[in-house]
Amino acid sequence: MRKHSITFFIINTFLVLSMVVNSPLKQSESAYANIITHVKANVPTDFSDVKLNADTVNLTILHINDWHGWLEPHDGRGGAATYMSYFKQEGFNASDDSFLLLNGGDENTGPAVTTLTQGESMMDVMNAMNFTASAIGNHEFDYGIDWLNYRQNIANFPLLSCNIYDVGTTDLANFTIPWVVQEHAGIKVGIVGLTTTSTYTSAHPKYTQYYDFGNYETALRNNVPAMKAAGADVIIALTHVVPNELKSLAADVADLNISVFLGGHGGTPTVTEVSGSIVAMAGHYAQQYVRIVLEVDTTLDPKVVVSQSGHLVANIEGGVTPDAEIQQVVDYWVNLVGADEVISYASTAVYDPSPESGIGNLVADGMLDYFNWTHDFSITNRGGGIRDYFRAGDVTLGDVVSVIPFENNMLELSITGQELLDILTSGHGYYAIGNIRYSYSYDGGFHITSAYINSTGTFEEIIPTNIYTGLMIDYVWWVSFKDVYPATDTGFMYRDAAINYI
Repeated sequence: MRKHSITFFIINTFLVLSMVVNSPLKQSESAYANIITHVKANVPTDFSDVKLNADTVNLTILHINDWHGWLEPHDGRGGAATYMSYFKQEGFNASDDSFLLLNGGDENTGPAVTTLTQGESMMDVMNAMNFTASAIGNHEFDYGIDWLNYRQNIANFPLLSCNIYDVGTTDLANFTIPWVVQEHAGIKVGIVGLTTTSTYTSAHPKYTQYYDFGNYETALRNNVPAMKAAGADVIIALTHVVPNELKSLAADVADLNISVFLGGHGGTPTVTEVSGSIVAMAGHYAQQYVRIVLEVDTTLDPKVVVSQSGHLVANIEGGVTPDAEIQQVVDYWVNLVGADEVISYASTAVYDPSPESGIGNLVADGMLDYFNWTHDFSITNRGGGIRDYFRAGDVTLGDVVSVIPFENNMLELSITGQELLDILTSGHGYYAIGNIRYSYSYDGGFHITSAYINSTGTFEEIIPTNIYTGLMIDYVWWVSFKDVYPATDTGFMYRDAAINYI
């Protein structure tokens, strides 16, 4: 009996290593791309009824995440048509149902081709690429709940999450599908979705306030048994959850025998093994993907994953001709949007390296300029609200949309000088501030040592008891100040202010 077990291990390990070594894209991996190979811990320990040459099939998963609308290459890498060429080199084609093309959420919110179509272009391209399923990410909320429902209708694949509930209830939100069971190469594959619990504030609260984003483990334990009852042989968790959280989750639910946890939302690209499961996530902007192979023994009932392997394919660039069919779909939407109008010129690249320079100041000053500098200050968020940078040369309408993809309005509010100083202290490094100069010290926390505001044409010290009127984007207000400072919506978007300013 023991001899059979050892022989079985060697045979299957050899097969997996062969699959990894012979990958046509192996040469594209970066130094930090890693490979894992192991035999599933839940393979039966009694092999008396198992043939050593048991029939197996391979399921190949190609996973991307945090695409953020980059249907065209970003800084020379990625793009939908390039992706498809890489996938076809992996052996992917629409008629081969042994492949699963999966997305870990956040398809939207990026360049003009997707932002100005509110993601409809993205759905059209993903349909053409024959995606299998996608998780709901926080940025799927960027265009509101009606859009989420519309997206479910136009997508040829399900948008999944089992942990989004109507607020204060355990009722699943009506725009989501918790899981599906699909047949691939004769194997019933269950795919269950999860959405990051940070969505309430990492998306716009005016949309997320009506929902609770529940505990991951509880949601899986409430849904995986039903998937198995529906016949699922293999379970995949397709999530918009960061790798560190997924690693803990994989250990906590090891008894559910989930073969793969696929992530998104941020962090270091990862392919690793936890408690017998693969945990994996690629990078963002369509520049990487994860390839996973599950070898399934079809002679057992239920069918069992007997070995699995995975690796990260990084830096999707060059070496292939973009797929003509997908490129045609992308070109249609690019031409339809027509965002290549030149509106300005940058003599050098404009980045956002610190709160006191770069794009942050440009956007904040644009807000003030839009109202003829009649306000004392302006506040926007930097890291989340400013998503790209201006490259040297012509600046197009599309470039501005890539930098500011969110459709946030500018609000007007009046606060005291002390309240303004408190905002500067708590938001240092997070906010871009217009019309204010300040200095600070740091001793484990930030302390404002001096602050000046240009209310009268010259910079004067902020007086704690004075009242100052300013502009703030509505996302920042909703997340941090809705219950603190009253505000009035101007009805104008801060992206329009930036376009007007430059």
